[in-house]
Amino acid sequence: MGLKTTDNDETCSIASDISNTDTDRIIRSTFPSPSPPNSPFPATFSNMDNNNGSNTYSNSTTNNNTNKEDDPVSEKEDYSLLTHPAIVFASKRLSDSNYVSRFHTVNVFDFDQTLFQSPLPNPALWDPSFIGILTSWAYCGTGWWHNPGTLEMGPEIEASLWDGWWNEAIVAKVRESSEDPGCLTILLTGRNGPTFGQKLVSMVQSKALDFDLIVAKPTTVALLDPSPSSASKKVDKKAPASSKPVEKYLKVHTFNTKHDFLYNVLYEYPAIRTMHLWDDRPCQIAKFHQAGQEWLDKKMLDHFEITIVQEPMIYLDPQREIDLVLAMVEANNRQVDIEEQGGPFLVPGVGAVPRTRPELRDRKIWDPYETYVPQKRHRIEVTRVVRYTGVMFSEAVQRIMRDKLGGSHPQDRQYQQLQHYHDHHYNDNDVHDAKPWVDRPLVLRDQDLGKWVIPDDLHVTLCLGTGTPELLESIGGLGATVLVEVESVGELENRIWALKVKEMKMGVLSDNGEGGDGEQEGQDDDTREVRIVAPNGHLYFSLDALRAAYISRPSTAISLSSSPMSTPSTRTPSIQDQEAILSSSHGVGDIPLDLVDLDRLGHIVLKKVDTAPHITMAYDKLNGTRAMDSGKITQWESLTDADGHPYPYRLVFVGTVAEKMLLGMKARKTAAVTKAEVSLGNLIKSLTGDKTITGKELGEMVQAVKEEMEKLSVENRLANEERIMTIVHDLCDRYETKKLLSHHNVASASTMPMPTIAIQE
Repeated sequence: MGLKTTDNDETCSIASDISNTDTDRIIRSTFPSPSPPNSPFPATFSNMDNNNGSNTYSNSTTNNNTNKEDDPVSEKEDYSLLTHPAIVFASKRLSDSNYVSRFHTVNVFDFDQTLFQSPLPNPALWDPSFIGILTSWAYCGTGWWHNPGTLEMGPEIEASLWDGWWNEAIVAKVRESSEDPGCLTILLTGRNGPTFGQKLVSMVQSKALDFDLIVAKPTTVALLDPSPSSASKKVDKKAPASSKPVEKYLKVHTFNTKHDFLYNVLYEYPAIRTMHLWDDRPCQIAKFHQAGQEWLDKKMLDHFEITIVQEPMIYLDPQREIDLVLAMVEANNRQVDIEEQGGPFLVPGVGAVPRTRPELRDRKIWDPYETYVPQKRHRIEVTRVVRYTGVMFSEAVQRIMRDKLGGSHPQDRQYQQLQHYHDHHYNDNDVHDAKPWVDRPLVLRDQDLGKWVIPDDLHVTLCLGTGTPELLESIGGLGATVLVEVESVGELENRIWALKVKEMKMGVLSDNGEGGDGEQEGQDDDTREVRIVAPNGHLYFSLDALRAAYISRPSTAISLSSSPMSTPSTRTPSIQDQEAILSSSHGVGDIPLDLVDLDRLGHIVLKKVDTAPHITMAYDKLNGTRAMDSGKITQWESLTDADGHPYPYRLVFVGTVAEKMLLGMKARKTAAVTKAEVSLGNLIKSLTGDKTITGKELGEMVQAVKEEMEKLSVENRLANEERIMTIVHDLCDRYETKKLLSHHNVASASTMPMPTIAIQE
């Protein structure tokens, strides 16, 4: 799998006009803050006491409620790493001067998608725009990453001590580090400490991982103490239109918290000369690369290394995830009721910001500053959403596509597992050999694609969303059977590959030439034998053989007017309806994919005429590639077999015209917006943190954000700022990834000391 761009918390920051004086007025109160009265969201636990025996350290900040003017910080003030509010666990060994005197290396491990394969919202269940809402910090209740249910995976999994969810390669690195007396071993996560601290301690101890420190983000936002002159200032444009006093918060971003903490580590233990980080997020990796260079330049370190961790995603049990998300939506809507009745706004993760030690006063650790004014929540209605209309294939057909069409080579990591799978799951119907029928594009044949992303639903996209009546008529209507012939293979920039396909005409498949609707149907110069893969996973060598196999099956013909997918429902589905949709339809509405109706054939007609019909097979997410990038492939190669010879058969897969159904948010009716309310350019510059970005690059990135917003129906309004941030985050992650890898290639040829970047193998 490629590098993840998941927005699991507020990692990157947004520029704001907040002054340093505002920062000094942060109320450093005891965290966590209790939930508002009558809040539908659970209060976070009130302390971080870890009742785990003698090898623990309890930590919390003190409630002084003072500002810099009232209590100026003395330059002689004693700062200790072990009083840092981000610490949720510390070994008592750290109080032993003999123990810490041996440190020469600090090994720092991220938690989510690094040490532990924390689940994200499953893209097979939810519309992409709704996933952005779920993972945003302040849009759907507390959001995915502040919800304790995202780490509650069921009694069976927890009884197994989360077996299968740990990244065992990183577990081995943690154990190797903890056994080395010269290494300080730290778990450093962007998870909210008050919410997840005890859970994290419990999980790592169940795995018998011996960290010296477990560190989490102590707060997501910190309340700014209003200045005496604030009443005379102009009201913030983001402030809700109400009589309530306007509260202003400082957003605390994950990278800033980690950056500050690691600086404190280096000041606390100056004998440490080597730092090694394991992380998965490109935005953080790029910034840590810059921080590492700074530490090298300042002679605070002699060696700095980052290992990029990439592992396949694991998801919650579908029913468990649906229940969790629907509960989040219900809690959000109850919060809307509270606000409409004059109750308080919901601000998740309120806490204290670590006080900056004197040595870091001029380092601008918390720049750029971003303020947050609580926004009125909006009611969310979950409904069925058509992601795209296309030619879908049964699970049996998709399995054969993944296994037989360039899916695995002997150098790929999954080859041996795939061979074992074939030996135990295939019959003798000519598909039992793991050797692929059709090879991948030439430039990819010697590469290990073991971590590339393989789409969970191989299909031919005909149009995004619901097709127009004209398009549906031209493709044969929903439920029509389509004979899809694989024509060639293609790739783009060594980062994605696909199969180019075309519609196979009836006349060239029948043994006796019957079945065509005209002379054009029967004309074909290709005399190769035909191999037809049916929905049941069996091979047939002519259309007549396929027809004979399915003649006794009931017809799957569904008229356009009677199809439940052809007309939108005017009723918002109930929770029971939503659960039934996902459990019974498998994401393609009510169209069965395992039957064949040769009396009602559909056609491959694309809405976008400048794109070749194709099936995206795999892509390298590490390089910021997305599945939709396959539409940019223009160079195609003839099919060859695993030995490099021209493929001797015409390969046809039987598919069905259907709509990909997901759950998403019902769009709210809003007034037309004539002016953009969020500056995309400023947002991009702040998130990338790249002062050297050119005007041309910025313009291209702004245009890419606009195109993605249009696809997801996100208007440029302040109310949609969180969703826009999610889109920009994804774009900036891809930008930072490409820049990072390019910088690494240049650095590799340099003789100067540079931070090392490695990719976990």
